[in-house]
Amino acid sequence: MRTRPNQDAKRDNAAGGPGRRLARPGDLTRRRWWWLILGILLCGTHLPASDTQSLPEHQLKALYIYNFTKYVDWPATVFSSTNAPFIIGVVGAPEIGADLAELARGKRVKGRELVVRRLDQPRDIKDCQLVFLDPQDGSPAAFLDAAKDLPVLTIGTSERFLASGGIACLIHQDKTIRPRIDLPAARRVHLDISAKLLALAGSPGGRP
Repeated sequence: MRTRPNQDAKRDNAAGGPGRRLARPGDLTRRRWWWLILGILLCGTHLPASDTQSLPEHQLKALYIYNFTKYVDWPATVFSSTNAPFIIGVVGAPEIGADLAELARGKRVKGRELVVRRLDQPRDIKDCQLVFLDPQDGSPAAFLDAAKDLPVLTIGTSERFLASGGIACLIHQDKTIRPRIDLPAARRVHLDISAKLLALAGSPGGRP
C-alpha cells in the first residue's frame, strides 16, 4: 500500500527543524518584489502606488529608508571605531522596524554591519546614524531635540516633521510616495546628500 509523505515533516526539514516557518510561494514572490522595488528606487525612479501591486505601504517606506543609507555620507567621526556598525534607529512603527530588520539581515552599509534598533529613550539617538520616527508614537519632538546638532539623519512622514527640525520625510503626493529633504538642515549637521537623492526628492535643494 502506497502512503503519502508526511507533509508536516517535509515542512520541518525544509525549514531547518520544527518551529521555524517555511516561506510560502507567496512569501518568496513578495520578497523578490521587495528587491525589484528597491532596484527601481536605486535608479532614481518615482514609484506610483499602483505599480507596487500588493506591497504594503510600511514595506515601501522601509525600502526608501534603506535606500537613504546608500545616498547619504556621514562624517567618519560619528563611528566610535573602524568596526562600529551602522545603526538605524526606529521610534514606534513596529511594522517598519520589522521590515528594516529583514532588509538589514546580512547587509553592510559603507563597509559596516547594518543594525536596526528600536529606540525607547531620546538619549539613545546619539548612537544612531539614521532614525525613523513614527508620528503616532507621540514623542517625536523629544527625539528631534536630542538629535539637534548631531549628524543623525532623522526621517518622518510629513512636511510638518521638517518644520519641527527633521531632515527628511516620506510623503504621499499624486498617489506616489516621495521623499522630501531639508538640505540646509542636513548640511548643518554635516550630512552630505547625493545629487541623485536630491533629484528624487523633487528639486536640487531637496524641497520644492
